[in-house]
Amino acid sequence: MKFFEKYESIVSQQQFRYVFLALLCIFTITLFPVNWDGNEENYFQLSYKTVEPTAFPENHAIFDASRGRIVPEFLIGNLVKYLGYETSHAIVRILAIFGYAFALALLFRNFKFRVVDATLIICAFILAGQQLFGGAWLFRGGESKVFAYIFVFLSIHNCLNQKHITALVWLAAATYMHFLVGLFWTVFIFSTVFFYQKNILKLLQYAGIFTLMMSLLLALLVPELLIKTDVVADYTSDYIYTRIRNPHHTDPFQSLYVFLASWAIGIAKLIIIICFGVYCFKKDSTNWLSALTWVAGLYLILFLIISFFDRNTLFFGKFYLFRPTGLVLLFFIMLAVIQIRNSITSNTPYYFVTLFCVASALLPIAKEKVLQIKTPEPRYATAELIETVRNNTNENEIVLLDPANKWDTKAIQLVRDIPRPTLVEWKFVPTQKVDILRWRNLMNLKERLFEQGCDYANAEIKYFIIFSVQRYEPFSSCSEILYKDENLIFLQIQT
Repeated sequence: MKFFEKYESIVSQQQFRYVFLALLCIFTITLFPVNWDGNEENYFQLSYKTVEPTAFPENHAIFDASRGRIVPEFLIGNLVKYLGYETSHAIVRILAIFGYAFALALLFRNFKFRVVDATLIICAFILAGQQLFGGAWLFRGGESKVFAYIFVFLSIHNCLNQKHITALVWLAAATYMHFLVGLFWTVFIFSTVFFYQKNILKLLQYAGIFTLMMSLLLALLVPELLIKTDVVADYTSDYIYTRIRNPHHTDPFQSLYVFLASWAIGIAKLIIIICFGVYCFKKDSTNWLSALTWVAGLYLILFLIISFFDRNTLFFGKFYLFRPTGLVLLFFIMLAVIQIRNSITSNTPYYFVTLFCVASALLPIAKEKVLQIKTPEPRYATAELIETVRNNTNENEIVLLDPANKWDTKAIQLVRDIPRPTLVEWKFVPTQKVDILRWRNLMNLKERLFEQGCDYANAEIKYFIIFSVQRYEPFSSCSEILYKDENLIFLQIQT
């Protein structure tokens, strides 16, 4: 009971409540569940498939045998099973809103941040893009990594209060929610703890406790890394996953142009952040956050070096080595606010800067959300399209979706909306080795079918959805249009 009493006493404090309410307003704006993103479409369907596999046909585009997300998949999958997709999506987003507000208000309390400080930190973080490089984010959607970050914040709060075992428990929870987020920050946080304690036996004790708590998940994941397969594709699974599908997240050294255009500025920012963290630490060696910031930053430099030497084999790409840049940026902004707050003599410019950040960060998001509520964009899967698909296809016949709109969320939603299997989708790349190779082979088949049309007929796939008249041209001499509107064409190959 003492565990909960501690949090109850904090919640009762007035300043905490004000900061919590301010953060609640911010995250309600950023995370209010008026629309889905592509990641949510993937993970919610994958979660439902985990608990209800018979609800999905054999050639469904969602497939991934990896058990690394077993806990969030079980939780979200059961939500979808009993409440449906839309209600489950709303619940997860609302939990994320309250979770972030509570965990960050708790963390900010350690630094005596006021409402204006907390507001400035989060809005500046949003304006800065929520990451340095590698395409990470914290406050855009509702998925398992969001809850992992919430648990990481709770862990850091406990570390700041010298409660290291409790911090480990929260980090274990984070790792079960998202293996990479939890594992990275366990290493970073307890490297910082070791930096202060200089006690190798204590560190080994912490490592043993954490490993024991993670034994169930490790028992599922280690065999996946060692799996061998007879499935063959044009490239290795690591190359497919890293360089073909996820280079924006994982592959800074694919070419000099890509490095300079997409990564170099972020890396320069990281070096500045490390130097700033060291500067803050030298000013006050008890500033635990400054130590964590430069320790995590140095790990990211190490990961860049590893990635450079791994640029041909790409073994480490699947571990998303640059995911931690988001929190490193957030901690830098927190440190900057501490330094500014301690050095200013007048609050007036500080308030103006905060108002500017609030307006710049939140007004565009709020405007977009209001427009989506007032005039929601119709989905591509109209009632007439769904009825046409049902009337012209058998239950297990594949309807192949045009890969031209692979980043369009409304196109991605057709996988869930069309009552037929869609075979494969660019967005829904699996993480297990065998499935990555299968995904690549199916994507190659899909590309050939759409590029060559009638010249590359496949007896097993007769139904296609195409997103433009130009894309219809290769099929014009051998197909019948069953449905057409301003967004798409649904056709059948005539044999």
